[in-house]
Amino acid sequence: MPSINEYRSNLQAAMAEIRANRVRETSLIMLDELALIKARVINEGKKADGSTTGKYSQALVPYWYHGSSLKIAPFNVKNKQKELLKKKGYFASYEDWRDINNRPTAFKNFSFTGEMFKNIQPLVVANDEYSTSYIFGSKDADEQKKIDYNKSRDGDFLKQSEEEKALISRLNRQRIINIMQKHNVT
Repeated sequence: MPSINEYRSNLQAAMAEIRANRVRETSLIMLDELALIKARVINEGKKADGSTTGKYSQALVPYWYHGSSLKIAPFNVKNKQKELLKKKGYFASYEDWRDINNRPTAFKNFSFTGEMFKNIQPLVVANDEYSTSYIFGSKDADEQKKIDYNKSRDGDFLKQSEEEKALISRLNRQRIINIMQKHNVT
């Protein structure tokens, strides 16, 4: 068993390591959180409160409107537009467009090409000697516009659920315990 001086020294070393690694550890925590949120939204179509993210628009617009704003696509947009015209007629909904492209239509998952979610990351908004604060957003202005538009229309789909908060809290607590154990302070 360490003496009180050894214990104090070990505790100071553990605290110093926690402070020195706080930004990196917070980044890891936020990436864990983001992975949970993405899985919930993309795979289940659920908001943080458990409600649905909604349905895709069934409003009819000319078939050529769909896909016209895509910067990248894993398919030939013109060919898919022709297929949409053939299967749905001159007027088609966004839900029809998603269906033609083998994308989920049962609920909104905010992921057609995957670019928006790929570009979402934790962004530091405040950092001082005691805390680091992040938000989820994108450094890419166009992708941030998509995020903001979707949030304004459908609510904050990037918000943490209570279950996700609890899991992240347990993971963070374990990270701290691991550092304390490393320095023989438990």
